[in-house]
Amino acid sequence: DYLLLKTTDSQLQRDLARREPTPPLTFLEKAANQFGGRENLVLMRPLPSVVQGKIRIETTEFKLERLSLEQVLLILREIEQTSPPMRVDRLHLKRRFDNAAQLDLSLTVSATRRN
Repeated sequence: DYLLLKTTDSQLQRDLARREPTPPLTFLEKAANQFGGRENLVLMRPLPSVVQGKIRIETTEFKLERLSLEQVLLILREIEQTSPPMRVDRLHLKRRFDNAAQLDLSLTVSATRRN
């Protein structure tokens, strides 16, 4: 078991070194333009990075308004399919008061990078 964990750890470290992730701020801006439209972007705020040993965690808060459910799902799928994947720390969906078919999306997303 120990040798298997050690091998897995080594593979993960090599993968992390090879694939430098896109910063969440850049990625989310592209996703907003592609799926939600830049005019629906209300907030994009980077939060302070957290350093844990050799790893840095970059977090970004992100809000889009007037989205369809399909647009929300496309954005979430895009976040999940990045390489390496980003983590959704917080997700809040709210139905629009002026149009029940539209949603407001609030996300906090983090990505892990080598320090």
